Amino acid sequence: YNYGNASGIVSISENTILQNVINKASINASMYASGIINFTNGTTTLKNVYNTGKINSNNISSGLISSINHNPNDTIIIDCYNAGELNSNSNSMIGNIEYNLGNVTLENVFNPQDNYTINLIEESNVLVNNSYIVTSKTINSGTITGEFIQTTKESLENKTFIQNNLKYKEFNEDESDLDS
Repeated sequence: YNYGNASGIVSISENTILQNVINKASINASMYASGIINFTNGTTTLKNVYNTGKINSNNISSGLISSINHNPNDTIIIDCYNAGELNSNSNSMIGNIEYNLGNVTLENVFNPQDNYTINLIEESNVLVNNSYIVTSKTINSGTITGEFIQTTKESLENKTFIQNNLKYKEFNEDESDLDS
């Protein structure tokens, strides 16, 4: 907790593509802690990325991204999820999305945890398509275009449910499917 910000994969990303990335480590920070990316700017794509590590912070803990802030470009999050335990004053799969000119798109994402999927949206366009949650705590503050589909935690932990509803490629036998 001596470090202000910490992330499992990338602390600050700019014009980044992360594909087929997993964080299983525990992450600890005093301010912002994230399983994948702390802060992002520029065109950013996460595809088939997930966190199962325990994320601890005194302020904001996020499974995927802590902050998408003042970004002029698009952020695309597709086929991703957080299954890691989040511990802080503010827990969410994605932290704060603020003052972005580009769109933030969530497609085929799921959050099997009982926390907010997005903590805060302010002056940003967030598009949601075919994404699942287990709680009615979708967004702490802000609005989205589209909607999250509420289901059970057991469904989101079921391989067949994920293959049939999310067309999720993580569980496919053919590894070449990950590139499509």
